[in-house]
Amino acid sequence: MKYLSNQWKQRTAVILLVSLTLCAAMWTIELSTWAEAINGSAIVLEHNDGEQAISALTLVAVSFVKLTVLTLVPAFISYGVLQLMTKLKNRKVKPRRNAKLT
Repeated sequence: MKYLSNQWKQRTAVILLVSLTLCAAMWTIELSTWAEAINGSAIVLEHNDGEQAISALTLVAVSFVKLTVLTLVPAFISYGVLQLMTKLKNRKVKPRRNAKLT
């Protein structure tokens, strides 16, 4: 319990800042023409002139891969940031010796 109350305001502020930044980035990407093209191509699931439709197994696999990637990418970014912060915090600076001026 002592770790939860240790610097909770600073940790909460960092989490909120990161969350708001990611939300703003995702929102701007969502409004781009690139995202519209992706969403438009994903809607086409019906039969076209004898072409075979996408199978249900393929849809499940693509959905699973999408979910996995969208979950693991932020997790690995967070893990990397935590590791970097730990290394920077634990890095010990060697004390400088007083140089004699002649």
